[in-house]
Amino acid sequence: MDLKNPIVYFPIESRHRELSARLLQAAYLVRAGVHVVIGVGHEIVQNIDVLPPGVFLVKGLNAVQRNLLMSARRAGHLPVVIDEECLGIADPWYMMRDVAEGVGDHVHTIYCQGGVQHDALHDRRGIPVEKLKLTGNPRVDLMREPFLAALEDEAQSIREQFGRFVLVNTNSGSINNHWGDLDRYRQILWQIGWADPNNPEDQLLVEDHIEHDRNNVLAVQAFVEEFTGRAPDVPVVLRPHPSEKSDPWIEFARRFDTVTVVSDSEPQTWLLAAELVVTTGCTTAAEAVVMGKDAISLVVQPDHVRHPAFFVANKVAHQETDAMHAAETAASVLRGDRRSINADNSHRMSVLSEHIFDGSGGPAFVKIGEHLVSLIRRDAVDDVDGGKFETLLLNDTLTISKVAWKKAYFSLREIRSRYSAVLKTLAWETDSPIRRIGHGTYILSPVV
Repeated sequence: MDLKNPIVYFPIESRHRELSARLLQAAYLVRAGVHVVIGVGHEIVQNIDVLPPGVFLVKGLNAVQRNLLMSARRAGHLPVVIDEECLGIADPWYMMRDVAEGVGDHVHTIYCQGGVQHDALHDRRGIPVEKLKLTGNPRVDLMREPFLAALEDEAQSIREQFGRFVLVNTNSGSINNHWGDLDRYRQILWQIGWADPNNPEDQLLVEDHIEHDRNNVLAVQAFVEEFTGRAPDVPVVLRPHPSEKSDPWIEFARRFDTVTVVSDSEPQTWLLAAELVVTTGCTTAAEAVVMGKDAISLVVQPDHVRHPAFFVANKVAHQETDAMHAAETAASVLRGDRRSINADNSHRMSVLSEHIFDGSGGPAFVKIGEHLVSLIRRDAVDDVDGGKFETLLLNDTLTISKVAWKKAYFSLREIRSRYSAVLKTLAWETDSPIRRIGHGTYILSPVV
Protein backbone atom coordinates (compact mmCIF):
# COMPACT_ATOMS: atom_id res chain seq x y z
CA MET A 1 0.00 0.00 0.00
CA ASP A 2 1.07 3.61 -0.60
CA LEU A 3 2.42 5.09 2.64
CA LYS A 4 1.39 8.67 1.88
CA ASN A 5 -1.98 8.30 3.69
CA PRO A 6 -1.71 5.59 6.39
CA ILE A 7 -3.32 6.05 9.80
CA VAL A 8 -3.16 4.28 13.19
CA TYR A 9 -5.64 4.78 16.05
CA PHE A 10 -4.64 4.76 19.74
CA PRO A 11 -7.75 4.94 21.96
CA ILE A 12 -6.70 5.73 25.55
CA GLU A 13 -8.51 4.44 28.65
CA SER A 14 -6.01 5.58 31.29
CA ARG A 15 -3.59 8.36 30.45
CA HIS A 16 -1.28 7.44 33.36
CA ARG A 17 -0.91 3.86 32.15
CA GLU A 18 -0.94 4.38 28.41
CA LEU A 19 -0.27 7.90 27.17
CA SER A 20 3.52 8.13 27.41
CA ALA A 21 4.00 4.69 25.85
CA ARG A 22 1.55 5.46 23.05
CA LEU A 23 3.30 8.75 22.30
CA LEU A 24 6.59 6.88 22.11
CA GLN A 25 5.01 4.52 19.60
CA ALA A 26 3.46 7.47 17.76
CA ALA A 27 6.87 9.11 17.39
CA TYR A 28 8.17 6.12 15.47
CA LEU A 29 5.10 5.93 13.25
CA VAL A 30 4.93 9.63 12.44
CA ARG A 31 8.60 9.57 11.55
CA ALA A 32 7.79 6.72 9.14
CA GLY A 33 5.10 8.80 7.47
CA VAL A 34 2.08 7.48 9.38
CA HIS A 35 -0.73 9.65 10.79
CA VAL A 36 -1.67 8.83 14.40
CA VAL A 37 -5.01 9.57 16.07
CA ILE A 38 -4.76 9.41 19.85
CA GLY A 39 -7.31 10.40 22.45
CA VAL A 40 -10.06 9.44 24.87
CA GLY A 41 -10.98 5.87 24.04
CA HIS A 42 -14.74 6.34 24.31
CA GLU A 43 -14.64 9.29 21.94
CA ILE A 44 -12.67 7.39 19.30
CA VAL A 45 -14.80 4.26 19.66
CA GLN A 46 -18.05 6.20 19.31
CA ASN A 47 -16.73 7.54 16.01
CA ILE A 48 -15.35 4.23 14.79
CA ASP A 49 -17.78 3.93 11.87
CA VAL A 50 -16.90 7.34 10.41
CA LEU A 51 -13.13 7.27 10.84
CA PRO A 52 -10.99 6.59 7.75
CA PRO A 53 -10.02 2.89 7.77
CA GLY A 54 -6.71 2.28 9.52
CA VAL A 55 -4.88 0.13 12.02
CA PHE A 56 -6.77 0.14 15.33
CA LEU A 57 -4.78 -0.66 18.49
CA VAL A 58 -6.75 -2.03 21.47
CA LYS A 59 -5.31 -2.28 24.99
CA GLY A 60 -6.63 -5.69 25.96
CA LEU A 61 -8.40 -8.93 25.16
CA ASN A 62 -11.35 -9.18 27.55
CA ALA A 63 -14.98 -9.66 26.50
CA VAL A 64 -15.68 -5.95 26.08
CA GLN A 65 -12.48 -5.48 24.10
CA ARG A 66 -13.33 -8.51 21.96
CA ASN A 67 -16.51 -6.67 20.97
CA LEU A 68 -14.41 -3.61 20.17
CA LEU A 69 -12.10 -5.68 17.98
CA MET A 70 -15.13 -6.99 16.12
CA SER A 71 -16.53 -3.47 15.68
CA ALA A 72 -13.19 -2.20 14.41
CA ARG A 73 -12.99 -4.95 11.83
CA ARG A 74 -16.58 -4.37 10.69
CA ALA A 75 -15.75 -0.67 10.23
CA GLY A 76 -12.87 -1.56 7.90
CA HIS A 77 -10.03 -1.20 10.43
CA LEU A 78 -7.28 -3.72 11.10
CA PRO A 79 -7.30 -4.53 14.85
CA VAL A 80 -4.09 -5.19 16.78
CA VAL A 81 -3.54 -5.51 20.54
CA ILE A 82 -1.06 -4.68 23.29
CA ASP A 83 -2.55 -6.25 26.42
CA GLU A 84 -1.82 -3.73 29.16
CA GLU A 85 -3.79 -5.71 31.75
CA CYS A 86 -1.28 -8.56 31.82
CA LEU A 87 1.93 -6.58 32.36
CA GLY A 88 1.93 -7.34 36.08
CA ILE A 89 0.43 -10.85 35.90
CA ALA A 90 2.69 -13.87 36.46
CA ASP A 91 0.27 -16.80 36.54
CA PRO A 92 -0.88 -18.01 33.07
CA TRP A 93 -4.25 -19.25 34.33
CA TYR A 94 -4.99 -15.94 36.04
CA MET A 95 -3.71 -14.02 33.02
CA MET A 96 -6.36 -15.72 30.89
CA ARG A 97 -9.14 -14.31 33.11
CA ASP A 98 -8.71 -11.16 31.02
CA VAL A 99 -8.59 -13.00 27.69
CA ALA A 100 -12.00 -13.80 26.24
CA GLU A 101 -12.70 -17.09 24.51
CA GLY A 102 -12.49 -16.76 20.74
CA VAL A 103 -10.80 -13.35 20.85
CA GLY A 104 -8.04 -14.59 18.57
CA ASP A 105 -10.52 -14.84 15.70
CA HIS A 106 -10.99 -11.07 15.68
CA VAL A 107 -7.43 -9.73 15.96
CA HIS A 108 -4.70 -9.55 13.36
CA THR A 109 -1.70 -9.37 15.71
CA ILE A 110 -1.07 -9.45 19.46
CA TYR A 111 2.21 -7.87 20.59
CA CYS A 112 3.42 -9.96 23.55
CA GLN A 113 5.38 -8.57 26.48
CA GLY A 114 7.20 -11.80 27.28
CA GLY A 115 7.43 -15.53 26.84
CA VAL A 116 4.91 -16.42 29.53
CA GLN A 117 2.18 -14.34 27.88
CA HIS A 118 3.08 -15.60 24.40
CA ASP A 119 2.88 -19.25 25.42
CA ALA A 120 -0.28 -18.80 27.51
CA LEU A 121 -2.16 -17.20 24.63
CA HIS A 122 -1.20 -20.06 22.33
CA ASP A 123 -1.55 -22.96 24.79
CA ARG A 124 -4.61 -21.81 26.75
CA ARG A 125 -6.58 -19.81 24.16
CA GLY A 126 -5.45 -21.53 20.98
CA ILE A 127 -4.31 -18.32 19.30
CA PRO A 128 -2.09 -19.22 16.32
CA VAL A 129 1.58 -18.38 16.77
CA GLU A 130 1.54 -16.37 13.54
CA LYS A 131 -0.76 -13.88 15.29
CA LEU A 132 1.62 -13.55 18.27
CA LYS A 133 4.74 -11.38 18.11
CA LEU A 134 7.19 -11.31 21.03
CA THR A 135 8.15 -7.64 21.12
CA GLY A 136 8.06 -6.43 24.71
CA ASN A 137 5.93 -3.48 25.80
CA PRO A 138 6.71 0.20 25.08
CA ARG A 139 5.77 0.95 28.70
CA VAL A 140 8.87 -0.99 29.68
CA ASP A 141 10.99 0.92 27.14
CA LEU A 142 10.27 4.04 29.19
CA MET A 143 11.89 2.37 32.21
CA ARG A 144 15.20 1.89 30.42
CA GLU A 145 17.76 4.19 28.85
CA PRO A 146 17.71 6.71 27.29
CA PHE A 147 14.42 7.55 28.99
CA LEU A 148 15.71 7.21 32.56
CA ALA A 149 18.39 9.79 31.88
CA ALA A 150 15.75 12.11 30.41
CA LEU A 151 13.76 11.86 33.66
CA GLU A 152 16.71 12.57 35.92
CA ASP A 153 16.25 16.35 36.15
CA GLU A 154 12.64 15.97 37.24
CA ALA A 155 13.57 13.15 39.61
CA GLN A 156 16.28 15.30 41.15
CA SER A 157 13.74 18.08 41.66
CA ILE A 158 11.57 15.61 43.61
CA ARG A 159 14.56 14.53 45.70
CA GLU A 160 15.33 18.16 46.50
CA GLN A 161 11.76 18.56 47.73
CA PHE A 162 11.53 15.36 49.78
CA GLY A 163 15.12 14.27 50.38
CA ARG A 164 15.68 10.52 50.59
CA PHE A 165 12.18 9.08 50.68
CA VAL A 166 10.27 5.81 50.52
CA LEU A 167 7.63 5.53 47.80
CA VAL A 168 4.56 3.44 48.65
CA ASN A 169 2.32 2.61 45.68
CA THR A 170 -1.10 1.26 46.64
CA ASN A 171 -3.30 -1.13 44.64
CA SER A 172 -6.68 -1.68 46.23
CA GLY A 173 -8.96 -0.62 43.42
CA SER A 174 -11.80 -2.99 44.23
CA ILE A 175 -12.65 -1.71 47.70
CA ASN A 176 -11.48 1.87 47.07
CA ASN A 177 -12.88 2.35 43.57
CA HIS A 178 -13.91 5.65 42.01
CA TRP A 179 -17.55 4.63 41.92
CA GLY A 180 -17.60 4.20 45.69
CA ASP A 181 -19.62 1.03 45.19
CA LEU A 182 -18.29 -2.50 45.60
CA ASP A 183 -21.30 -4.01 43.83
CA ARG A 184 -20.63 -1.75 40.86
CA TYR A 185 -17.06 -3.08 40.80
CA ARG A 186 -18.34 -6.66 40.81
CA GLN A 187 -20.66 -5.85 37.91
CA ILE A 188 -17.71 -4.55 35.88
CA LEU A 189 -15.86 -7.84 36.45
CA TRP A 190 -18.90 -9.72 35.13
CA GLN A 191 -19.21 -7.30 32.19
CA ILE A 192 -15.63 -7.69 30.96
CA GLY A 193 -15.86 -11.45 31.27
CA TRP A 194 -13.28 -11.67 34.04
CA ALA A 195 -15.67 -13.88 35.97
CA ASP A 196 -19.06 -15.52 35.51
CA PRO A 197 -21.64 -14.42 38.11
CA ASN A 198 -23.36 -17.81 37.78
CA ASN A 199 -20.20 -19.80 38.44
CA PRO A 200 -19.57 -20.45 42.18
CA GLU A 201 -15.81 -20.85 41.61
CA ASP A 202 -15.68 -17.48 39.87
CA GLN A 203 -17.66 -15.89 42.68
CA LEU A 204 -15.08 -17.22 45.15
CA LEU A 205 -12.26 -15.81 43.01
CA VAL A 206 -13.90 -12.36 43.04
CA GLU A 207 -14.29 -12.46 46.81
CA ASP A 208 -10.67 -13.59 47.10
CA HIS A 209 -9.68 -10.55 45.02
CA ILE A 210 -11.69 -8.23 47.28
CA GLU A 211 -10.25 -9.76 50.46
CA HIS A 212 -6.76 -9.42 48.97
CA ASP A 213 -7.33 -5.71 48.34
CA ARG A 214 -8.82 -5.15 51.78
CA ASN A 215 -5.79 -6.79 53.41
CA ASN A 216 -3.49 -4.70 51.22
CA VAL A 217 -4.95 -1.50 52.65
CA LEU A 218 -4.32 -2.76 56.16
CA ALA A 219 -0.79 -3.85 55.23
CA VAL A 220 0.10 -0.44 53.78
CA GLN A 221 -1.27 1.32 56.84
CA ALA A 222 0.65 -1.01 59.16
CA PHE A 223 3.86 -0.55 57.17
CA VAL A 224 3.62 3.24 57.28
CA GLU A 225 2.99 3.17 61.02
CA GLU A 226 5.91 0.80 61.64
CA PHE A 227 8.32 2.60 59.30
CA THR A 228 7.60 6.13 60.55
CA GLY A 229 8.21 4.84 64.07
CA ARG A 230 11.63 3.50 63.08
CA ALA A 231 12.63 6.33 60.74
CA PRO A 232 10.67 9.39 61.88
CA ASP A 233 12.77 11.76 59.78
CA VAL A 234 12.40 9.88 56.48
CA PRO A 235 9.54 11.07 54.26
CA VAL A 236 7.03 8.62 52.88
CA VAL A 237 5.21 9.38 49.62
CA LEU A 238 1.95 7.50 49.06
CA ARG A 239 0.80 7.16 45.43
CA PRO A 240 -2.71 5.72 45.12
CA HIS A 241 -3.30 3.46 42.13
CA PRO A 242 -5.10 5.28 39.27
CA SER A 243 -8.13 3.04 39.91
CA GLU A 244 -8.37 4.27 43.51
CA LYS A 245 -9.84 7.30 45.20
CA SER A 246 -7.16 9.39 46.87
CA ASP A 247 -9.34 10.90 49.63
CA PRO A 248 -9.10 7.92 52.05
CA TRP A 249 -5.32 7.94 51.74
CA ILE A 250 -5.17 11.71 52.26
CA GLU A 251 -7.21 11.25 55.44
CA PHE A 252 -4.85 8.48 56.61
CA ALA A 253 -1.76 10.58 55.87
CA ARG A 254 -2.97 13.37 58.17
CA ARG A 255 -1.95 11.17 61.09
CA PHE A 256 1.73 11.57 60.18
CA ASP A 257 4.03 14.56 59.80
CA THR A 258 6.22 12.89 57.18
CA VAL A 259 3.63 11.25 54.90
CA THR A 260 2.52 12.94 51.65
CA VAL A 261 -0.08 11.70 49.16
CA VAL A 262 0.64 12.28 45.47
CA SER A 263 -2.17 11.38 43.08
CA ASP A 264 -2.85 11.90 39.38
CA SER A 265 0.80 11.37 38.44
CA GLU A 266 2.92 9.25 36.11
CA PRO A 267 4.88 6.59 38.02
CA GLN A 268 8.26 6.58 36.29
CA THR A 269 9.68 9.80 37.73
CA TRP A 270 8.58 8.92 41.25
CA LEU A 271 10.05 5.44 40.96
CA LEU A 272 13.34 6.89 39.77
CA ALA A 273 13.45 9.53 42.50
CA ALA A 274 12.66 7.18 45.39
CA GLU A 275 15.29 5.58 47.58
CA LEU A 276 13.07 2.53 47.97
CA VAL A 277 9.73 1.39 46.51
CA VAL A 278 7.20 -0.53 48.60
CA THR A 279 4.01 -2.04 47.17
CA THR A 280 1.51 -4.80 47.90
CA GLY A 281 1.96 -6.65 44.63
CA CYS A 282 1.43 -3.61 42.40
CA THR A 283 3.00 -3.72 38.93
CA THR A 284 5.07 -0.66 39.84
CA ALA A 285 7.29 -2.89 42.00
CA ALA A 286 8.19 -4.89 38.87
CA GLU A 287 8.67 -1.64 36.98
CA ALA A 288 11.01 -0.41 39.73
CA VAL A 289 13.07 -3.60 39.44
CA VAL A 290 13.34 -3.11 35.66
CA MET A 291 14.66 0.39 36.40
CA GLY A 292 17.28 -1.00 38.78
CA LYS A 293 15.60 0.29 41.95
CA ASP A 294 15.24 -1.49 45.28
CA ALA A 295 11.67 -2.71 45.80
CA ILE A 296 9.79 -4.53 48.53
CA SER A 297 6.58 -6.37 47.82
CA LEU A 298 4.56 -6.61 51.03
CA VAL A 299 2.42 -9.76 51.15
CA VAL A 300 0.40 -9.84 54.34
CA GLN A 301 -2.38 -12.30 53.56
CA PRO A 302 -3.85 -15.42 55.17
CA ASP A 303 -2.94 -18.67 53.45
CA HIS A 304 -6.35 -19.12 51.82
CA VAL A 305 -6.01 -15.90 49.77
CA ARG A 306 -4.69 -16.96 46.36
CA HIS A 307 -3.96 -13.62 44.70
CA PRO A 308 -0.36 -12.98 45.87
CA ALA A 309 0.83 -15.89 43.71
CA PHE A 310 -0.66 -14.29 40.60
CA PHE A 311 1.50 -11.15 40.35
CA VAL A 312 4.92 -10.55 38.81
CA ALA A 313 5.81 -8.00 41.50
CA ASN A 314 5.62 -10.66 44.20
CA LYS A 315 8.13 -12.79 42.28
CA VAL A 316 10.68 -10.19 41.19
CA ALA A 317 10.74 -7.74 44.12
CA HIS A 318 12.06 -8.65 47.57
CA GLN A 319 9.09 -10.13 49.43
CA GLU A 320 8.15 -9.50 53.04
CA THR A 321 5.18 -11.14 54.78
CA ASP A 322 5.00 -8.93 57.84
CA ALA A 323 4.70 -5.15 58.04
CA MET A 324 7.12 -4.91 60.96
CA HIS A 325 9.82 -6.90 59.14
CA ALA A 326 9.23 -4.90 55.98
CA ALA A 327 9.73 -1.68 57.95
CA GLU A 328 12.95 -3.07 59.41
CA THR A 329 14.22 -4.01 55.94
CA ALA A 330 13.27 -0.58 54.59
CA ALA A 331 15.05 1.17 57.43
CA SER A 332 18.13 -0.99 56.79
CA VAL A 333 18.17 -0.02 53.11
CA LEU A 334 17.98 3.65 54.09
CA ARG A 335 21.00 3.07 56.36
CA GLY A 336 22.90 1.54 53.43
CA ASP A 337 22.55 -2.11 54.44
CA ARG A 338 21.11 -3.93 51.40
CA ARG A 339 22.03 -7.51 52.33
CA SER A 340 18.46 -8.64 53.00
CA ILE A 341 16.99 -7.05 49.91
CA ASN A 342 19.73 -8.47 47.67
CA ALA A 343 19.79 -12.01 49.08
CA ASP A 344 17.76 -13.65 46.28
CA ASN A 345 18.37 -11.09 43.56
CA SER A 346 19.81 -13.39 40.88
CA HIS A 347 16.82 -15.72 41.01
CA ARG A 348 14.37 -12.83 40.87
CA MET A 349 16.09 -11.37 37.80
CA SER A 350 15.83 -14.73 36.05
CA VAL A 351 12.09 -14.83 36.77
CA LEU A 352 11.70 -11.26 35.51
CA SER A 353 13.13 -12.16 32.09
CA GLU A 354 10.49 -14.88 31.67
CA HIS A 355 7.63 -12.42 32.12
CA ILE A 356 8.96 -9.12 30.77
CA PHE A 357 11.11 -9.19 27.64
CA ASP A 358 14.66 -8.05 28.35
CA GLY A 359 14.89 -5.69 25.37
CA SER A 360 17.46 -7.68 23.42
CA GLY A 361 17.24 -7.01 19.72
CA GLY A 362 15.94 -3.51 20.20
CA PRO A 363 13.21 -1.67 22.11
CA ALA A 364 9.58 -2.72 21.88
CA PHE A 365 8.39 0.50 20.26
CA VAL A 366 10.76 -0.06 17.33
CA LYS A 367 9.76 -3.71 16.84
CA ILE A 368 6.06 -2.87 17.00
CA GLY A 369 6.54 0.17 14.79
CA GLU A 370 8.36 -1.84 12.14
CA HIS A 371 5.56 -4.39 12.11
CA LEU A 372 2.80 -1.79 11.92
CA VAL A 373 4.52 -0.05 9.03
CA SER A 374 4.93 -3.39 7.25
CA LEU A 375 1.19 -4.01 7.62
CA ILE A 376 0.37 -0.61 6.20
CA ARG A 377 2.79 -1.03 3.31
CA ARG A 378 1.36 -4.39 2.44
CA ASP A 379 -2.42 -4.42 2.22
CA ALA A 380 -3.71 -4.07 5.76
CA VAL A 381 -5.70 -0.86 5.30
CA ASP A 382 -7.42 0.82 2.40
CA ASP A 383 -6.01 3.81 0.58
CA VAL A 384 -7.41 7.00 2.06
CA ASP A 385 -7.86 10.40 0.46
CA GLY A 386 -5.28 12.69 2.09
CA GLY A 387 -7.79 15.52 2.37
CA LYS A 388 -9.70 13.53 4.96
CA PHE A 389 -6.81 13.94 7.38
CA GLU A 390 -6.72 17.69 6.99
CA THR A 391 -10.44 18.09 7.69
CA LEU A 392 -11.03 15.13 10.02
CA LEU A 393 -13.35 16.00 12.91
CA LEU A 394 -15.17 13.66 15.29
CA ASN A 395 -18.87 13.71 16.00
CA ASP A 396 -19.34 15.48 19.34
CA THR A 397 -22.43 13.64 20.64
CA LEU A 398 -20.90 11.38 23.30
CA THR A 399 -22.09 8.96 25.94
CA ILE A 400 -19.34 8.61 28.53
CA SER A 401 -19.20 8.57 32.32
CA LYS A 402 -17.34 11.28 34.22
CA VAL A 403 -15.08 8.63 35.77
CA ALA A 404 -14.03 7.25 32.38
CA TRP A 405 -13.50 10.73 30.95
CA LYS A 406 -11.39 11.84 33.91
CA LYS A 407 -9.17 8.75 33.63
CA ALA A 408 -8.52 9.21 29.93
CA TYR A 409 -8.64 12.94 29.14
CA PHE A 410 -5.50 14.95 28.37
CA SER A 411 -5.25 18.47 26.97
CA LEU A 412 -3.65 19.69 23.76
CA ARG A 413 -1.01 21.42 25.85
CA GLU A 414 -0.21 18.19 27.71
CA ILE A 415 0.13 16.06 24.59
CA ARG A 416 2.36 18.65 22.92
CA SER A 417 4.60 18.84 25.99
CA ARG A 418 4.89 15.08 26.39
CA TYR A 419 5.40 14.43 22.70
CA SER A 420 8.16 17.04 22.47
CA ALA A 421 9.86 15.42 25.47
CA VAL A 422 9.78 12.02 23.74
CA LEU A 423 11.30 13.46 20.56
CA LYS A 424 13.99 15.25 22.54
CA THR A 425 14.95 12.04 24.35
CA LEU A 426 15.17 10.15 21.06
CA ALA A 427 17.20 13.03 19.57
CA TRP A 428 14.70 13.25 16.73
CA GLU A 429 14.70 16.90 15.81
CA THR A 430 11.57 17.09 13.66
CA ASP A 431 8.45 17.87 15.64
CA SER A 432 5.01 17.04 14.21
CA PRO A 433 1.80 19.02 13.75
CA ILE A 434 -0.76 18.12 16.42
CA ARG A 435 -4.37 19.12 15.88
CA ARG A 436 -7.42 18.65 18.08
CA ILE A 437 -10.16 16.73 16.24
CA GLY A 438 -12.52 16.08 19.16
CA HIS A 439 -13.10 17.04 22.78
CA GLY A 440 -10.12 14.94 23.88
CA THR A 441 -8.75 13.43 20.68
CA TYR A 442 -5.85 14.61 18.51
CA ILE A 443 -4.15 13.78 15.22
CA LEU A 444 -0.37 13.74 14.88
CA SER A 445 0.69 14.13 11.27
CA PRO A 446 4.03 13.68 9.50
CA VAL A 447 5.84 16.80 8.44
CA VAL A 448 5.24 17.35 4.73
